Amino acid sequence: MRNPFRRRRAQAGQPARPLVRIEQPSPTRQPSAWAAFEILRAGQLMESADGDRTENLLHALDILAGARTVAANGEDAATIGLAMAFTADAHIALDRDADDLENAVAWYTVAAHQLRHSNPREYVSRLIDLSEAYRARVHDLPWRNAEKAVSVLRAAMVRAARHGWPDLWARAALGLGAAYDERIVGDRKRNRWHAIRVLRGAVEGFTALGNDARQAQARVALAQALLNGDHITVADCDEAIAAASAALDWYRRGGDLYLQAVSQSILGGALTQRDSPDAPGFAAGISLLAEAARLLAADPDPGARQAEASALISLGHACTDRAEAGDAAEGQRGVQALSRALEIYVELGRPVECRGIGLDLGLLQARHLGDWTGATRAFEAAAEAHDVLLSLSPDQDTRVLESPLGQRVAGLLAYGHAVTGNPGAAAVALERVRVRAARQVIDIHRTWDPQFPAVPPVPADAWPLTEFRALVTRIRTLAPDFLRPPGLADLQAVAESGPPVAYVVITEFGSAWIVLHERAGVLLVPEVTSEALRQMLVNGYVQGQFFGEPGFEDALADCLERLGALTGPLRAWLDEAGIGELVVIPTGYANLVPLHVGLAGADRTITYVPSAAMLRDARENAAVASGRPGRLVAAAVTDGIPPLPYADAEVRQVATHFDDSVVLSRTGGGGIEFLAAATSATHLHIASHGYANAAHPESSYLALPGGARLHVADIIRQAGRLAGTRLAVLSACQSALTMNQPDELLTLPTVFVVAGVGGVIATLWPVPDLSTALLMDRLYARMTDGTSPACALRQAQEDLAAMTPEDVLRFRQAHGFGPQAGAGRSTSAASRARTPADPTASPAASSTPGPGRSPRRPFGHPFYWAGFVYIGALSRSVIVEQPPGGRVEAVPPTVRDDPVNDGQPFERSGVPRVSGRVDQPVEEIVDLGPEQFRVA
Repeated sequence: MRNPFRRRRAQAGQPARPLVRIEQPSPTRQPSAWAAFEILRAGQLMESADGDRTENLLHALDILAGARTVAANGEDAATIGLAMAFTADAHIALDRDADDLENAVAWYTVAAHQLRHSNPREYVSRLIDLSEAYRARVHDLPWRNAEKAVSVLRAAMVRAARHGWPDLWARAALGLGAAYDERIVGDRKRNRWHAIRVLRGAVEGFTALGNDARQAQARVALAQALLNGDHITVADCDEAIAAASAALDWYRRGGDLYLQAVSQSILGGALTQRDSPDAPGFAAGISLLAEAARLLAADPDPGARQAEASALISLGHACTDRAEAGDAAEGQRGVQALSRALEIYVELGRPVECRGIGLDLGLLQARHLGDWTGATRAFEAAAEAHDVLLSLSPDQDTRVLESPLGQRVAGLLAYGHAVTGNPGAAAVALERVRVRAARQVIDIHRTWDPQFPAVPPVPADAWPLTEFRALVTRIRTLAPDFLRPPGLADLQAVAESGPPVAYVVITEFGSAWIVLHERAGVLLVPEVTSEALRQMLVNGYVQGQFFGEPGFEDALADCLERLGALTGPLRAWLDEAGIGELVVIPTGYANLVPLHVGLAGADRTITYVPSAAMLRDARENAAVASGRPGRLVAAAVTDGIPPLPYADAEVRQVATHFDDSVVLSRTGGGGIEFLAAATSATHLHIASHGYANAAHPESSYLALPGGARLHVADIIRQAGRLAGTRLAVLSACQSALTMNQPDELLTLPTVFVVAGVGGVIATLWPVPDLSTALLMDRLYARMTDGTSPACALRQAQEDLAAMTPEDVLRFRQAHGFGPQAGAGRSTSAASRARTPADPTASPAASSTPGPGRSPRRPFGHPFYWAGFVYIGALSRSVIVEQPPGGRVEAVPPTVRDDPVNDGQPFERSGVPRVSGRVDQPVEEIVDLGPEQFRVA
């Protein structure tokens, strides 16, 4: 609850303060004295109860404007600062809308600059006022305002202590403690510790000063801080009860019903948090909360309404605790309390609070009452509030802080729609969550179109969204679909123009597949929860995926086995329906796992896209590229840590499939040269190191020759300029990773689609150098006959899994590598990431095959091939009209056991045979030296 003590300066019923008649100095001969006189007169008007209060305040603002002008002529910084500070006070008292508070922040800021040296005591006092304005501020995000308040109050406390002003020190301590209690930046536990420590000091300071009113305020704030922790102890509750009880006694004696109700609300919350639902103290707490809400409901003041909402939230949580004990009636009472709190915060324009209450309300209805219809409505309110927050302030720091909660809300909303039998609405909910970063999208559109109109600053966190909606309307005159949430008809049209589209959402209640085909459908998988997925990922999988730690192969095998429970129902449906192609749109942490392995079937191709809107764009891009003669632009990076000896051989082998190619390898060609050449290419291929930055995705990059880097931001600047490029192959590590990203524009594959590419092949984890080169050779060989890149990737993965040591040796010899090539090169962390030992390292290592591996199939484990995914459109890719004769010779198809799919046989296509004589026996062929990994 924000600033419960910030009330109107003049309350109804207060006695009128008579105006003091003072002889007015001359503004020309005594400008400072005249300005001081005007400031005094304005202050009297602001405090007066005579006449219309708003008119008095507006008149005071006019007087203060003249006082500032005259004081400036006198060059008296103290008087100028005082006039500015009183101007801020007048805007605070007006409190008509968010602009008044914004003006107050601005005037307090400039007043502090004027008063800093001319009137140090007034300077400290106005810093405290500025902090209160920051904490109540609507513009900008709450966490940023809280940081500014903390900074200002720290300075005020230091100054007050230095000059020996205990009253100002205690005021600053009271504000700082409350600001720390609201702070979400940094460690929450440490912030709470600071809040409690400072507020205890404030209580002691006001006690020593004998200021009972301020002491009661400090006790209320201390009780709030004690109850706001994640792990509240009985001692915390006892101290909060003592503090709130003391404050309540004082306010009862003073007769202030508003502050009495605030104290009752906090006391009731403390009792319900300390005691069990069946204890007498718990019942007393519920009674106090209900009484506090009733008292506050009678007060129309915005501060009172906010305090009422806070009491209702505590009441709703207490009723939720009783509902968990099986009391359905209390659950319904909790729903009523939270619903009313949600209504209040919607009316007050508080999207942060609306999101939290909507989430709590939905969880109560779904978990304890089984009311998924009501829960879905609550989740919808939370999702709307979250969209408002991120649409108005889409900076990266905000995304990092807000994204996990936003993904949770969107997932719960979609799951609610799925459970209630509304798969279309579920798909729309998941698609809508992709359209959030308004300011960033605006910048990208401006990059595409130099004539795009200049975009003025948008006030953040303003609700209703008058300014924002006006801006969106303006932009839509040039871009009709800008930030327009897709409807079910839009999504169905995307699905009907190609293979079925399947969204997957995983929540604490279970998982759901939302399939858009001939009609929308749902497959519920309640046994796979978000906690189950988390356990699956933290069991060595994420550690190996992001950091190359040992044991990743075993963790991957375990992950694939567990994923069967999630993918099995959809795979059974695909088999029964005879569907050979599927587009998957994963959400949340499902982006990190190879879902295509569990969904694979006989000749079934699985592709990915981040959203249906991006799928539509990829199809349009692919259509532009169709019919163009193949032209390759490739780059290879062989140095770095670890070195990649096969990267150069990879791109040169890929180039043999094109009549027109440009290969940047071991040259000085950097990012500028590569991007300049890429604009005329149909195929891009980068074999190098890659780095995925989950916290700051615009910093994700691919290494280029000459030490250059191709960042996500660089590709965004090429938006639309790669039109005509059918395929981009990012043959590097972690190039497909997207973790906790609230929008689809800041991952390596999707920015290529934004730039005009029809499809991207990328990786989910650190990939070995040799096996990657083999896979890429097979990929392009498959595409020479017009096979689509997605199908060619699937076939190349099957080829790699079936390769024998002899096939590997032929490739090595054809590119000048002996049986020990790569041996002795430092692999540092990359080699340590390989556990168990590399199956191609020695006969001994291969004699004990792991899952999906055998001595005759060194790359049979999914680790070597399952990390490659295709993102984009499924149309064919023309490399050349006819593949050059003799370039690729395929062996006859054979049948092998699938190392992953329950031992069911499937057909593998041919493995290329390169001319050359095998001089080594097979037992020496497998001694291929230490593997290199494409990691940054």
